[in-house]
Amino acid sequence: MATRRRYTDKELHDIYDKTDGCCHICHKKLAFRNYGAFGEKGAWEVDHSRSLKRNGSSTLQNLLPAHISCNRSKQAGSSKAARAKAGYGRSPYSPREKAQKRNEAAFLGGAVGSAAAALLGLTPAGAIGTALIGGVIGRHIKRNPKVKRNARRR
Repeated sequence: MATRRRYTDKELHDIYDKTDGCCHICHKKLAFRNYGAFGEKGAWEVDHSRSLKRNGSSTLQNLLPAHISCNRSKQAGSSKAARAKAGYGRSPYSPREKAQKRNEAAFLGGAVGSAAAALLGLTPAGAIGTALIGGVIGRHIKRNPKVKRNARRR
């Protein structure tokens, strides 16, 4: 059996943060302190998204956090197939991606609010208020990648 690579604390934090502390396969929360602690709640390990057996690399770009059981059941298969089996189409968003999605939703909400104000013929003050309300509502809409898609059942 091949020896496992040891990761620095910074590398582990970077890998863990890529999915905001969630397993990239099943999307459930991981416990950072339980790295490599098989049998513990939220225990996880580093997974090669593209396995080394399939010419994957050990660069940070190819490494994702996964529950030990999820990673072991994936074996050398693809991450896409493992996520599809769990009912997901992509890995969870990172904190940066979540913030970007919230900002996009706020902008869209503001635009919809402005359009509604124009259609209703509101005064400029009313239009600004409607746009602000639309932006706030848009920013608080949960765009959660954890919502399961229709997974193919075999």
